[in-house]
Amino acid sequence: MSEFRPSQYFIILGNPIPKWKVYLSVASVFILICGGAGSLFYIMLKNRNLSALAYAAATEVAESPVALKSAAAPQTKAAAIEGRAIDRVQTRNLSVRSLSAGETRSPLRRLLEQHLGVTGFDQVNSYLAEGTVGVDATNEIVLMGRASNLYKYKAKYSDSGAVIEFGFDGSSSWLRGVQSKLSREAAQYYTSLALLEGSMTHLAWSYLSADAAEYGLNSVLELQPEEAWNGRSCAVVLSHGILPIPIYHYIDAETYREVYRRATLTNIEGDTIEVGIVFEAPDQNLHASFPQGYQLYIDGELHDDVTFSKFRLDRVILSSLFDPAADCMFTKLKPRL
Repeated sequence: MSEFRPSQYFIILGNPIPKWKVYLSVASVFILICGGAGSLFYIMLKNRNLSALAYAAATEVAESPVALKSAAAPQTKAAAIEGRAIDRVQTRNLSVRSLSAGETRSPLRRLLEQHLGVTGFDQVNSYLAEGTVGVDATNEIVLMGRASNLYKYKAKYSDSGAVIEFGFDGSSSWLRGVQSKLSREAAQYYTSLALLEGSMTHLAWSYLSADAAEYGLNSVLELQPEEAWNGRSCAVVLSHGILPIPIYHYIDAETYREVYRRATLTNIEGDTIEVGIVFEAPDQNLHASFPQGYQLYIDGELHDDVTFSKFRLDRVILSSLFDPAADCMFTKLKPRL
């Protein structure tokens, strides 16, 4: 029997364990830890590279033409990466302003960034505007909007006490409160006017829309040639596809605020008319630049004058408030263009 030598052993829990076994165990554990850390680092680095590829793919898709709306083609591995990237970029308030400063942006994107930077409309999730309408300012008006594409117009007339509501539920318009006999064509015309007036944040919400992220910005907004309007140099953006009314938005070249918008509609008589809205200066007491009022023109003649007295922004507004009520006179209305 060999002699027990304490220097060759560690006493662990009262038992002698050879030192070489202890050292071997410690070395094995160390190798396992290092191997696990190396594998984790490799996985993180690989995922980071994939994210960069997906981000680049999403940026390219955002600038693609409307023809990308075709979904018939089979999805490739690269398309799947693009889809995951698009899901990230369509998160609300994630605009191209978060992209790197050196990245090339289209003139339309740069214009819209400046517009949103001045107005703050990309930070507005809902709004409720109260005011008066009419030359004598005795009729009450309420405009309501909820991201990303819900709008409502409510008017109360002082003479008769009648309350009329127009709404847009994201796909079509509805009309409620009309007592006299009204044709469907007339209802379509009036709801189109209400939608044109009530969609004050439509330019910003179109920019942030899922359609813009998935199919490209040009699928919902297009930059038009510059125009001079009322002595101002204006950039012109055409919005289409999200609302049923193509709208031309005039953005002042100095302030980057929308000062005017116009659309072509068909009136009750079946005549083609041009409707224009002139926006007043913004209310300085709000964190977003909503106008203090506006004037509605039909074929160049003043039709309505609206003045706002109160704004409430980012309140909780249920989407059900924009659904047509059971007693609506007309539903599923489409504009007569």
